[in-house]
Amino acid sequence: MVSQIKVNEIIKQSGSSISIGESGDTINLAGSSYSTSVAGTVSFVGKLITSNQTISDNTTTKINLNGEDFDTDNAFDTSTGKFTVPSGQAGKYFIGLSCQISSGANDNFNFGKVQMYKNGSLVAVNEDDDRTTNGRGYTAQINGIWDLSVGDYIEMYAVCDTGNGGSVTITNSQGERKTYMYGFRIA
Repeated sequence: MVSQIKVNEIIKQSGSSISIGESGDTINLAGSSYSTSVAGTVSFVGKLITSNQTISDNTTTKINLNGEDFDTDNAFDTSTGKFTVPSGQAGKYFIGLSCQISSGANDNFNFGKVQMYKNGSLVAVNEDDDRTTNGRGYTAQINGIWDLSVGDYIEMYAVCDTGNGGSVTITNSQGERKTYMYGFRIA
């Protein structure tokens, strides 16, 4: 059964706002629909915290982002290192990744890449090619805006070639952010 309330004026009793409906409801005002979901409410920062992660030379490897600074909607899973778009929060998201990659003291650093995967497929790469200078590491970042649907997930991967098969270290974020992923809904 549909109910109607007919009044000439609504005035708040106390406080500074009036609430109509619950989160996720759609309100129809004079023929126009307005969602009570506010853009930008979903936000998170996930990071590598327990220890540096060692990855094999020239092998694409998922980064174990196993900690978080905050997660407004429990959308970042520290057991999998994934951000998953929560129910009712599809839209445009600003997503950023930063990964500090370094080779051992005696290893030449040919190239390193940080990679962003969406639903298991590569969607963005930042690469540093040091074959001419033989550096020992770098910090790679990816930033951008993506259209994401409910259930879409984002993961971080990295790959590094040392030239001589040495191990590669992904630096953790103890005390400061070195390897992390963050994001927030903008629309």
